[in-house]
Amino acid sequence: MAKLKTFYRTFVKSLTKPAYYKDILSAKFSFSLKYLALLLFLISIFGAFRIALGMQDLKPKLPGFIEKAKKVVVNVYPDKLVITLKSGKIFTNVREPYFIEMPEDGRDLGLTASHLVAIDTKGKAEDFQKYNSLVLLTSESAVVSDGQSGFKVYPLRDILKDVPDGAELNKTIYTALTSQLLPYLDKLPGYLTILAMVAVIFWPFLATLFSLSGHMFYLVFAAFILLLITKVMKKNLTYRKVYQLSLHALTLPILISFALSLYGKFVPFLFTAILIVFMIVVIKELPSKIDKSN
Repeated sequence: MAKLKTFYRTFVKSLTKPAYYKDILSAKFSFSLKYLALLLFLISIFGAFRIALGMQDLKPKLPGFIEKAKKVVVNVYPDKLVITLKSGKIFTNVREPYFIEMPEDGRDLGLTASHLVAIDTKGKAEDFQKYNSLVLLTSESAVVSDGQSGFKVYPLRDILKDVPDGAELNKTIYTALTSQLLPYLDKLPGYLTILAMVAVIFWPFLATLFSLSGHMFYLVFAAFILLLITKVMKKNLTYRKVYQLSLHALTLPILISFALSLYGKFVPFLFTAILIVFMIVVIKELPSKIDKSN
């Protein structure tokens, strides 16, 4: 409890009292590092609960999603299509390019491509965008979107390395395979509850670790800029002390960035601008002659 009270006082002063930064000059570096770590940890706890609540909000929608997904999976494979694997390459019995069309239920699930799968065993990965499909199968690769404007290529030799040479995939085999996998879809609500629990328990620790590392790396460069500002303002701070002061000055930009993220907003360079302006106010409050032995 005493540590939380100390954190609270430090938080309020770091956020609202530039004169408080005079006291930080005589504090140990570890004090400032622990402060930032705890700040990020508390924010991460809030974030973990948001993730967990978001997952729970999905549960009522899952039954409908699962039923539509089952229909898509069961009915999507064409009756006449036969795909054969030979020497790490696939061959088909249909005229190519061949398209497995996007079912209406697939569009209801948010899939917007014109085709579900395009098969062109004589094509290249670069044909992916031309076919406007979720997946392009060439003789040697599976090509999918990278989530932006490009694509990723996965060699079939790696994906199908455990499949015996000469194996075939047809409607009968596909139906047998999916009948074994589809029951796992019904377990999604249970998995979602487990994921929500894991998020609440483990996410704050992982998020704090990555966030703290990222902010410390960011300050390696930002502190150099701030050190130059101290020289212009004729304060004889060392780089180490500028860095330490910045650990506290991050409070305001972190809170503002987090608040914006709740609304899905991001403003380029806002974080750095807030930090620099806040630190200029802090530096003005510091004495001109500072004991560098601290």
